[in-house]
Amino acid sequence: MTDQPKPNLEQDLFDSQYIRDKARNNDIYCQHLYATLCNNEFIKAEVLSILAAEQWSCSWRHSGGIAAGLYDGSFSGDYMRYYTANFNDDTNYISEGMIDEEIREDLKKIGWYVVENKVNI
Repeated sequence: MTDQPKPNLEQDLFDSQYIRDKARNNDIYCQHLYATLCNNEFIKAEVLSILAAEQWSCSWRHSGGIAAGLYDGSFSGDYMRYYTANFNDDTNYISEGMIDEEIREDLKKIGWYVVENKVNI
């Protein structure tokens, strides 16, 4: 019996042509994706993942790399584009950890959900 690979939101984002098309050269979308990935956990909409509580999360730095890679199509973008960016003068900016509704809906389209109302025991 082979082990199933753990769900990987990063891989699914890069594998999704829909997400790549929306993110390509779109700073607002990518900044919102970066912010949504920060300080949040995600779960794949698969029974085994849900039962095993296999949640996915990443650091702010890694979130910046994902967003930058999707922005420029390199799959290894410069995380500094979003990680240390000062978008405070931009009214479209959202803070790290905020969940953008467009991003939430796009994640659902690729089979991922934001884990909300986490209970720490």
